[in-house]
Amino acid sequence: MSVILHVSDLHLGKDQPWERATDDKSGIVPQDENSRLAVIRTSLGAVKDYLAARGLDLHAVVVSGDISTAHDEGGFKHFGEVLGAVKLAEPDRIIVVPGNHDVDRESDPGTPAKYALFLEHTRAAGIRTPFCDGVDTPDASEAQPILELEDCVIAAVNSANWCGVGVRSSEQAVHRYDAARVSERQLEYLTDQLRDHDTAEKVRILVLHHHLLPVTEDEETKPFESFTNLARLRSWISHHRFHAVLHGHKHRSVITWDHVYDFEDHAVPATRVLVVSAPTPTSWGAPVCRIIRVGEATGRKVVPHAPRLMIDTVDAERHERRIKPVTASVDLHEPHALPPALVAIDAETADAAYERLVSELERRPGRLLNVTCVVRRPDSAEALPTNFAGSLVDPKRWLDDAVTWWQSATPSLVASGDAPFNHGERLYATGTAAGELDMAAKLLGSTKAMVFLTTNHELRNRPAPTFVAIQLVVASDARGDRLDCIGYFRKQDLTLWWPVNVAELRAIQKRVLDLGTERALRAGHLVTIAAEAIHDDVMPKLSGTMIDRAVDLRPEVLMRMAYEAAHGPSDPSDPAQRDAIHALWSKTFEDIGRLTDGDVEDFPSLGIARLLDHLRVFRDVGNRKNVDLLIKRLEAVYDRAHRAKVTSRTGSDRRAFATELFALIGSVLDAVEHSLSKVGVATQTKTPGS
Repeated sequence: MSVILHVSDLHLGKDQPWERATDDKSGIVPQDENSRLAVIRTSLGAVKDYLAARGLDLHAVVVSGDISTAHDEGGFKHFGEVLGAVKLAEPDRIIVVPGNHDVDRESDPGTPAKYALFLEHTRAAGIRTPFCDGVDTPDASEAQPILELEDCVIAAVNSANWCGVGVRSSEQAVHRYDAARVSERQLEYLTDQLRDHDTAEKVRILVLHHHLLPVTEDEETKPFESFTNLARLRSWISHHRFHAVLHGHKHRSVITWDHVYDFEDHAVPATRVLVVSAPTPTSWGAPVCRIIRVGEATGRKVVPHAPRLMIDTVDAERHERRIKPVTASVDLHEPHALPPALVAIDAETADAAYERLVSELERRPGRLLNVTCVVRRPDSAEALPTNFAGSLVDPKRWLDDAVTWWQSATPSLVASGDAPFNHGERLYATGTAAGELDMAAKLLGSTKAMVFLTTNHELRNRPAPTFVAIQLVVASDARGDRLDCIGYFRKQDLTLWWPVNVAELRAIQKRVLDLGTERALRAGHLVTIAAEAIHDDVMPKLSGTMIDRAVDLRPEVLMRMAYEAAHGPSDPSDPAQRDAIHALWSKTFEDIGRLTDGDVEDFPSLGIARLLDHLRVFRDVGNRKNVDLLIKRLEAVYDRAHRAKVTSRTGSDRRAFATELFALIGSVLDAVEHSLSKVGVATQTKTPGS
């Protein structure tokens, strides 16, 4: 998370009465006690203390113009004194753009004299400044208009070159006007500079002095109230996909939106840009600056394509009073307003889509209806979202396991009756006949390319999937033909199940593409459509205990457990190998007998049976009698677990069985140690039981 301090229109200068914070017309109070200078210095010191108290580092300071008053050198000196006293940031972390008061009105645009005082007190001190016409050229420039941080890029624009421009109305009279304008040369220079920075997945912030659009309803009749080339500037901002623009000049504390539309194609969606207009420090209790945090909201991390800003507006306070910022949380990806009964999200990645779905649930707690979500980059669904709500030790392995099991064509747990269903058994071939998904793939290009995962009879009479149908759609765009995969859900948990569902769609899409098609297709969009969407805090789980799931997901683990218990470590003298055997057995059995919310999730069955089969083979064929005790105790676990499945009717029954199983698992682990201790002992008799 980057933290940026935004100040503007300091208007420091000579000790003039109008600069005083109170009505001190006599001027007897020292300026450093009772003036705009005192307001600024005290408030910035308070901001520094505020951030330190919260453990926040300040990564950048942005000053959007008008350091001085009427180009007064004393104002520039005061600015340097404030920076030296408060020590907010190193010079190369400070960006200052010139305002109309910071340039010499008497000097022509695009001349070194225009910026002499400004650059002497900023750039010469190592502070970052924008491109200055007449001083900088694209081939020779000391400007440093871009500051790249971990999660954002700040770019500075000079809009003050034509402030004080002289327009001759007659041979004798020359009128000077403050015209806001950005030269084409500067825009080209900035474009080249931006190409040197990878900004695609970062929040992009532009800072300039003048306003893009009105930020007040006050009427102005002066010439050049707006940029002379405003349309060009806004188009450039839109092209570079800037998320936010920070400016000053109007002395108004306003946060609003600008929407930049394409002049050539009315159907192109507008680029939405957050506009942050800065206050000017005037007196105690009035807005003085802003603290801008990139991405931070209730601890959430920055996610590409789902940017968020937290903007704290700070009022000036005297030294003894702590500042109390007013915070605005702004989602920069926010779409246009939709009807209350509809949620439609179009995101570049699954990560960004998840952020927006969670944001919708936070905004409208409870359930949502008619939720459609489009993920444009399908490969992004192969990883869990950055801020996934579940607590996981190994997120990648968990997601891979979940998708593998739910997409398994022959799930052992379903065949044994230990799980009611999965999705793969309904999608893929289990014999010589073509599977439902394969048949749907042959209908690509038709709206009949669909697979149904449940029936009306099943919906009414037994547990049934909430994932009810899949449709394969061939779509075309500028890049060619693509395969979109659409999943329909009668009900969907957005915070915990949606990432698994969209990852399944990705697996289905890859399978269809691997089958080959008559036309060249690339992986297209993944789309989820839910009639009802909720958040119910129920973590997606794979049916059965860990040892049962191993039958489908990692059968080699069960074989390894049996083999090592029967044969011991490859190097009997290495205690680490022996410890690893115990650790694997302990890990595999750790969820047996475990209570969740006062109840037992599952009792083991198929996995215990498969483990027993392996051990019996080693005993009977390999003459490994040392596993007799282990087999006997595993048989007791299987018997007790089977009785629990059949006879437990109440929660108390289940808890009683769980307690017994937990104790039996302890005896199983003891039997593993017993078996290892007998490895290498020649015996044809049965090992005594306990």
